[in-house]
Amino acid sequence: MSLTIVEEPPHAATFAAYKSVSIAFQVESRFRLGPFDAEAGGFSLVLEPVTPSYTKDYDTKVGDSPTDWGNRRDTSRWGVLAAYDDFF
Repeated sequence: MSLTIVEEPPHAATFAAYKSVSIAFQVESRFRLGPFDAEAGGFSLVLEPVTPSYTKDYDTKVGDSPTDWGNRRDTSRWGVLAAYDDFF
């Protein structure tokens, strides 16, 4: 597979395309800070399950959808990167 990465203008159409790719993910575990161990070089990260698991989706928060970015922020100096699959 080959990818082409391009910079696109920060326009409404670009943000609408970003919105078409879901940012949602399932949270099933998290890291917590473990005890300090000087011999091991400091703190450790301990993976622990999250019960019950849940879905995190930043795009469903009012005003945080990519199509809202231009209305809430000055995007005129943003660089927007897109990756395209060159398979076809």
